[in-house]
Amino acid sequence: MDKKERFVMAYNYLKSKGSIHCQRDLSKCMGAAEGNVSRALKGDPKVLTDSFLVRFNTAFDYIFSMEWLANGDGEMLLKDLATPSPQQQPEPQSTGIDNLLEILSHSIRSVNDLHEQIKKELAEIQTVKSELQQARNDFRDAAYRLTQHLTAATLHPQPTYIGIAADNPSDIPDTLLADYPFEIGAAETSIRKNI
Repeated sequence: MDKKERFVMAYNYLKSKGSIHCQRDLSKCMGAAEGNVSRALKGDPKVLTDSFLVRFNTAFDYIFSMEWLANGDGEMLLKDLATPSPQQQPEPQSTGIDNLLEILSHSIRSVNDLHEQIKKELAEIQTVKSELQQARNDFRDAAYRLTQHLTAATLHPQPTYIGIAADNPSDIPDTLLADYPFEIGAAETSIRKNI
């Protein structure tokens, strides 16, 4: 049974006992907007929060177990709305202080759960931060090596050769030979241009 179903069950219990007759009555008892009560009964998680359930339970003198409302643990009722006959007077089950302690206990568990979740997320953030720092260092090293290579290439340029292959050097057009200094390789009949 999910939180919405438990809330609807508690709402229907209050209706069956005559404490309320409609959503408007519930909203008045809680001091909540009718729209929020309607959304809570439909299971809207933005409205049906633990604090909303505490407010609901407070409006009805803590008759419901907060553990049951929030998590489904235990029994729904801490005390019944029906007034018992004098010969059937039960022993007092719990006081408002017991309910407040139960609410406080539930809140502490929620805070501890959030604390653990935050610790896990911080560890993940630290891992990503370390990976980003390593990537930054790798990038800086690569940029340094590239700068060194470009500086060396600028200070000590290497000649670049364009090869033109021909079976007979006389087949190369004179206009090509006239504009550029070429070398004719001794072992090959190719012409290279030194740029």
